[in-house]
Amino acid sequence: MCAVFLLGGFITAFLTLALIASTMTVSGNMAGNVSVISMLYTLSAVAGPLFAGAAMKATHADALMWFTAAAAVVMAWVLSMGIGAKTASSN
Repeated sequence: MCAVFLLGGFITAFLTLALIASTMTVSGNMAGNVSVISMLYTLSAVAGPLFAGAAMKATHADALMWFTAAAAVVMAWVLSMGIGAKTASSN
């Protein structure tokens, strides 16, 4: 049960990282970037439970936690690839 709470905390951390990244874009449109992130987060907060309920009905409740963990790994990988590309281009 503790793993579920940790996983939820890690997923929430991606919102913070997305907001930080949206303020550091080269476009200079910080307000627009943060607005888009906020709207997408709100949309996912509404649609997420609907999809999660359907997934839990179709499979098993434990499958949802594994899917969430896999999504977190993919997001961390994408984030690390973006950071690596920025580091390489700045050198």
